[in-house]
Amino acid sequence: MRAMARAAEMQRLSGGTTDGHTCSECCNFLTITPTDRTVFKCKLYGVTRSQASDWAKSWRACAWFNQERPERNLMMVHAHEKKPVPQCEGQIVFTDIDPAAGWPEQEKEEDRRNEERESRKEMRT
Repeated sequence: MRAMARAAEMQRLSGGTTDGHTCSECCNFLTITPTDRTVFKCKLYGVTRSQASDWAKSWRACAWFNQERPERNLMMVHAHEKKPVPQCEGQIVFTDIDPAAGWPEQEKEEDRRNEERESRKEMRT
């Protein structure tokens, strides 16, 4: 997501902006200096090591200005809102597999081995 798009998304989700204030004045604005480069982050948007969560001091503050919000940050919320990919015909879903029963491929291989053993026994007799 482009830099300004992050701010626009925060403003959209919070319901607008706070006139006369910038993000740098907010209690959720963080200044982090992990190396020789200083980065800015918004606690509400999400703090990662990626540039994808970098913030700017000069952006207009969203409607959540100086509000503590205990919920998950927005990056995590959006990560969990992804729509599921439609399942292909014949595709196995992990929730369909009984761990005690094993994988279907293993069952087929075991069945094949058992059949081979039985045919060898029949050949011997």
